[in-house]
Amino acid sequence: MATSIETCVEEATTRIMDQCKEKNSWPMWTVNDKISKLVPNPRAVPTSWKWDEMKKLMLESAKYVPEEMAERRALMMVNPGFGEVTGPSPYTTDTIYAGFQMVLPGETAPAHRHIAFAVRFIQESGNGFTSVAGQKIYLQQGDLVLTPSWEWHYHGNDGKEPTVWVDCLDIPLHVYARTNFLEPYPTAKVPDLVTNDSPFHFAWSKTQQALDSQDTPRAVYHYLSNGSPFSKTIGAQAERILKGHSVSVARETVSFIYVVRRGQGKTTIRAPTGEATIEWKEKDVFVVPAWSWVTHEASESDDVYLFALTDRSLVDNLGLGRIDYSKP
Repeated sequence: MATSIETCVEEATTRIMDQCKEKNSWPMWTVNDKISKLVPNPRAVPTSWKWDEMKKLMLESAKYVPEEMAERRALMMVNPGFGEVTGPSPYTTDTIYAGFQMVLPGETAPAHRHIAFAVRFIQESGNGFTSVAGQKIYLQQGDLVLTPSWEWHYHGNDGKEPTVWVDCLDIPLHVYARTNFLEPYPTAKVPDLVTNDSPFHFAWSKTQQALDSQDTPRAVYHYLSNGSPFSKTIGAQAERILKGHSVSVARETVSFIYVVRRGQGKTTIRAPTGEATIEWKEKDVFVVPAWSWVTHEASESDDVYLFALTDRSLVDNLGLGRIDYSKP
């Protein structure tokens, strides 16, 4: 039975609703519970993509998608928390997008630039490369390469095996703000020079060295440029978990797209949108939504190395960062 307050609210709403509609207005009290929640409320759910399955699917797609479309020969990682893909781009988390991209031997993914900031974590590469702002960078497994906003770039493969990476862009932000657009370069390539020391390139060898220098069951390394985050919207970190160890981390208003660099284990995720335990091995990908309790567990056989793409830069720059160190 409705209370007297609820009855009064309902009557008041009925009386003014039509007038509000005529004046392009709406009574806020009818939607306040959807705007202000008691906890962060991401739509993303814990999700994973198995490397063996996705590589097979990528090789199959390469039979049908020509070289001219190689810069878009990508399989998007669609988070089921957002339903069927009907808009301009799916979401991998609420704030960042990721996908697998493949460049076959001898191919060139044509040059272009866009407003969105992009990063690429290399899954496989014999002699693949990315050219950014006139710097041609050859890539190895585990490397991270940046494509800052509005920089000319193209990709290629001078090796004998496919080059594959995980793309990550801040597209959800641009979908909301309607600000992203693209400009093709007049030719497939831009003038460039090979460089071995680019500010857009982070070699895995240096990352692992930084992780292994830490004497702790869980080591963390944050990718920075001149001591600061490399982007205002996207962040990245690497982690090492010693074999046989289980580590729990504080929940925070940051979402993560993890790529397993090496090793195997499992991660238990308690997110606002549901709970899951995801078993993983090398090159698998999984998502941790914002405000999730997380426990990573390494197998007894080997140390584990994880790489994570995050929205930490966006969250911190907007002053939205919150951390909960209590235990679930």
